[in-house]
Amino acid sequence: MRQKYDVTLKDILKDIPKVFLKLITGYEIGRCLGDVQFPDIQLREADLVLEVTDGKLVHVEIQSTNENNMMGRMFLYAGFIFNQHNKLPVQIVLYVGNELMNMESHM
Repeated sequence: MRQKYDVTLKDILKDIPKVFLKLITGYEIGRCLGDVQFPDIQLREADLVLEVTDGKLVHVEIQSTNENNMMGRMFLYAGFIFNQHNKLPVQIVLYVGNELMNMESHM
């Protein structure tokens, strides 16, 4: 039943004037990107997820090569960890490669 309302409301919101969308979002709207879906059948496995003594989660990802989309991968892992444990982790990429690291080092 809930999905039925979601589909209807999304269709209505896509076709309303941009002025109204600005009122509810606070942003000038350029365009609606349409149906944004996230199909994925890949197994995602974080290297280390640790719970520290104060209850926080720390995610350590060990990386041996420079990866162009490491930031995006870490965002995905943060979302998956949050979804499973209801806590946003502190994240660390431990770079162990031979080449000089040239990935983004923080956000």
